[in-house]
Amino acid sequence: MSRAIKLPMRYLQEYLENVATAHSDLAGSKRCNRLLQSFAELRFQLHGGARCSMCKAHVRHVIPVRIMKDDEWRRYSCLCARCFEGESALSHVSVMQIGDALVEYRAPGYEGPSDPRRHPRRPTSS
Repeated sequence: MSRAIKLPMRYLQEYLENVATAHSDLAGSKRCNRLLQSFAELRFQLHGGARCSMCKAHVRHVIPVRIMKDDEWRRYSCLCARCFEGESALSHVSVMQIGDALVEYRAPGYEGPSDPRRHPRRPTSS
């Protein structure tokens, strides 16, 4: 049963601006991680959680994940903490991203390429 709540867009924008301001004292990756967690919690409060793409366990914070394993990128709509840790341990690069907020984990000593979609989308000029 979905419990979707209608929320005016201006309230959502104000919430996200407040969250970004509250975490402005943190450095790069830590700030992005907090922003991802805050947005995922808001999404949970509005729409509920989801199921892990691998083991089907309930996931509260739904964040899309991309993992580079065996020189191939794999995409998951969300992973539970256990599956994320397992995949991260066996992979070269793990990326969690929503919009411009991005957190990337790399295996120690791995110096290969990053995800080509790593950089935020830039507006195209006509």
